[in-house]
Amino acid sequence: MKKILIISLTVVLAGCFTAKAVKKTEGEIEKTPTTQAHPYQSEVDRVQAKFPGYTVTDLERGKGLYEQHCMQCHELFHPASHNEDQWRKIVPNMANLVNKKGAVLDASGEEDILKYVITMSGS
Repeated sequence: MKKILIISLTVVLAGCFTAKAVKKTEGEIEKTPTTQAHPYQSEVDRVQAKFPGYTVTDLERGKGLYEQHCMQCHELFHPASHNEDQWRKIVPNMANLVNKKGAVLDASGEEDILKYVITMSGS
């Protein structure tokens, strides 16, 4: 019994850390747990009116924080899986959960993540 429990737990944990291919159907955005959209200057240019002075370096920092903190609890969602309004609700809630788990994600880091996902979502 103990051996079965250990094997089952190992399988579950392995599934948590394994990239899963999610079949993309019409209207569905696939999850990309190991690779996120890479910010390019064209995305920065597109959001300059929304985020004046924002740079590719800023977006890279947001991407890094997104991967570092969000992947601790679940698969990463491609930024296009949600629109701007949805991300503006999701990110603060998730940042609160991250901080409750003992990590430190300050307001600046939360804002970097939010700007990254909004920019890369195409919103």
